[in-house]
Amino acid sequence: MENSSDRPHPFAGRIEDFIRGNPAAAAKIQHIEVTGSDAWDLCVSVGWAGLGGMIIRRAAPEDLNALREFLMEGLSDHSRFLFAPYPYEDDLGAALEAVLSTSEERNILLYHAWLGDKIIGHFFLGRFGEAIPDLGIAIADHCHGIKLGHLFMTLLVGVCAVAGKEAIDLTTNPQNHAGFHLYKKIGFEHIGDREITVGNGIQRTEHEMRYRFMKPV
Repeated sequence: MENSSDRPHPFAGRIEDFIRGNPAAAAKIQHIEVTGSDAWDLCVSVGWAGLGGMIIRRAAPEDLNALREFLMEGLSDHSRFLFAPYPYEDDLGAALEAVLSTSEERNILLYHAWLGDKIIGHFFLGRFGEAIPDLGIAIADHCHGIKLGHLFMTLLVGVCAVAGKEAIDLTTNPQNHAGFHLYKKIGFEHIGDREITVGNGIQRTEHEMRYRFMKPV
């Protein structure tokens, strides 16, 4: 007989089902274990074809040095141009301390994917306390092309679905053709273009996209 303590928490089970429901992600999963009673406690251990074992957990202040290394060494200049919520200059350390502190205070839901002691994915839901959070995602350049975007995006969409959100918003640079294709494949619609202010204070026009939940999950 299965012991009730061996079964995952209902929240964790629903997130795992959501991830496995994405065919591109399911095809790459070698094994997966999801634990946690809510989005803030979520931890995913997954074996990924072409990569190996990684751990996804909520970001913490002690991630600061690894996060700086990920952004400055794991992302190319072009990737930093596309993923630009932070100033990649003198103020980067202070900006990262602030976002990690904000995550700790639960004003932003921020996850890191770890391969050993290196961050390979940095993704978040801003305004998670509101009906329509906004989403951001970055993946280390050497991990492009192995469908990790499907895993990270599906995890975030699943968290919002289980939390009963109305929709999810994101913006993406018009040059980010791969990201735009991925977002549409996940279920985001292009709803227009708008001006945003990136981390260095510069304004630019990006595509605005929205994922709508048609019914409660």
